[in-house]
Amino acid sequence: MDIRFCFRLTAEAGMARDTQTGEPVECFTQVRLGGAKNAPADYDAMHESLRGSVAAQIGVNPEFVIPISQTEYDENVDSDEDSISEE
Repeated sequence: MDIRFCFRLTAEAGMARDTQTGEPVECFTQVRLGGAKNAPADYDAMHESLRGSVAAQIGVNPEFVIPISQTEYDENVDSDEDSISEE
């Protein structure tokens, strides 16, 4: 089972820029746990915990990393961008 934890990074995180104006814009990321045998006992608590881990990994303030639903993520990210080549 794949478990996804999705996040919106606010414009203040400075992780993405508008290609026309150069202004900071929000962007999206996710953490996937592949091959899990069981869903986490408390998905929301794990989602919140991963918020801090994502912030630390990319070097931004955790307040700029917003946990969102998988639906919100899917509505805002092209499926082609979601593909990762595994070689």
